[in-house]
Amino acid sequence: MRKSLLLLLLSMLSWTAFAQETETTADDMTIPEDIDVDSMLDSFSSLDSVNQFGGKLGYNFLGGEHYATLRLTPEINLGKWGVGLDVPLSVNLQNGKVRTEEYVRGVGALRMVRYLRYGRKKRDPIHVKVGDMTGSYIGFGLLMDNYSNATSFERRKVGITWDLLFDKRFGIEGLYNDLNLTSMNLLAVRPYVKPFGKTLIPIVRSIEIGGTYIMDRDQTTQEGLDLQQNLLIRNGGITAYGADFGATLLDLGFIRVTASAQYGNINKTVTTSDLTAYYQEEFRAENAAKPIDEQLTGEELEAEVLAISAGEEEGFQTGDGYAFGLQARASILFKLLTMQAKLERVKYNAHFIPNFFDIMYELNKDQRLLTLMNTAPTFGIYGDLSATILGSIRVNGGLMMPDNITESTPAMVKAGVDVVNVLDKIDLHAQYIKGGLTDWSDAFTLDNNSLAYIRASYKAYKFLTVGVDYQWTWQKGAEGAFAPKHTVMPFFGFNVPLIGKKDKEVEED
Repeated sequence: MRKSLLLLLLSMLSWTAFAQETETTADDMTIPEDIDVDSMLDSFSSLDSVNQFGGKLGYNFLGGEHYATLRLTPEINLGKWGVGLDVPLSVNLQNGKVRTEEYVRGVGALRMVRYLRYGRKKRDPIHVKVGDMTGSYIGFGLLMDNYSNATSFERRKVGITWDLLFDKRFGIEGLYNDLNLTSMNLLAVRPYVKPFGKTLIPIVRSIEIGGTYIMDRDQTTQEGLDLQQNLLIRNGGITAYGADFGATLLDLGFIRVTASAQYGNINKTVTTSDLTAYYQEEFRAENAAKPIDEQLTGEELEAEVLAISAGEEEGFQTGDGYAFGLQARASILFKLLTMQAKLERVKYNAHFIPNFFDIMYELNKDQRLLTLMNTAPTFGIYGDLSATILGSIRVNGGLMMPDNITESTPAMVKAGVDVVNVLDKIDLHAQYIKGGLTDWSDAFTLDNNSLAYIRASYKAYKFLTVGVDYQWTWQKGAEGAFAPKHTVMPFFGFNVPLIGKKDKEVEED
């Protein structure tokens, strides 16, 4: 059975969008133009047990240059072992030169190995994965969910994640995002216990209790950003911890209902002096980006820099939050119809964002931290519902609705549809998210709070697919301001199943 697990780029991967939009607009965000969208999408649509040789031939616009791009993405899975490759080749259409930046920054040529995996998380007692961490989560996801260390082609890192269960009762899961020994980077560890794991009672043996610790002392530079250093992160780092409890309440084979309770705390002391240094460095970067005849220099520049100072009220230390909820999965009429639903009651105090360590985190850690500064308390309900018919049509939607919808505590809505193997040789995928909502009439109005993705593809031959991608996002222009960006990218893709053992598909826990 072929699954459609396509998630929206960036913020769609978690519902932090509603919280992040509390005081942060598009003008505050710096998003690299080389975001590795394909890696994010491919990692959610692939199966652990299927061997395939895929690729895409298309056009891209990077750094003001036009490129013809070819990406080979074979995936080989034999038993519990799996390896994924990603070999990019970009040729400049103007001068014919091959783009080498993809092999210089980050992990260099090692980026061609997307991941190496043994076992499957929450399915096998031993799971270890090295390489691309896209889609990773810890525990039930309140602090870390849909995390990625591969936010762009050039800045892909080699990380490691694991989930080990001993004697069916004692486990430990974790993640280290970058095997770069120059500094202590993002580390997440969650020991957990299944106290009744050896019993024969299905519901009782599913009870799981865990505690999470996350820290980041990143001292490395963030190449490709206006500010080259993690100014706020490197000064003392950031620490988060949490506790969770989960259990399966009902398991009748065709329907399964689980419940979880989670607590999370994000602790980062950001002082006035830290913010002052950040604002001063930001001013220097903005000045350097101006035309030479408009730049400040010498004493004039230093005087302007020294005049910049953060207010005493701008610093912050810690924030925490709670989430209590139910999750349900149902399979009806021999899987002709499968449904998934989530309903959670959330209480987030000031300076706390759920799923804080997500795909947005690595884009710019300092700006991610700054979103905590103005995040107001939020109390509300989050719901998510999806249905899949015949394994070919998937419709999904989600809603974050604060008890009191205001500009500081806006709502969020998301929706999507995937149609696969229904129309003759044609597949369709679409995802949409809208944050910062204070008026429901704007829920489906495209603006700088919107993210949208549409893909239409046609299987011209057995292993050859042609199609077009459309993306709505925003990008920083020459004047420094952000504006909506429409991207239309035609492509050729190919996917060749490889000979090898195919494991029996197992539904996720």
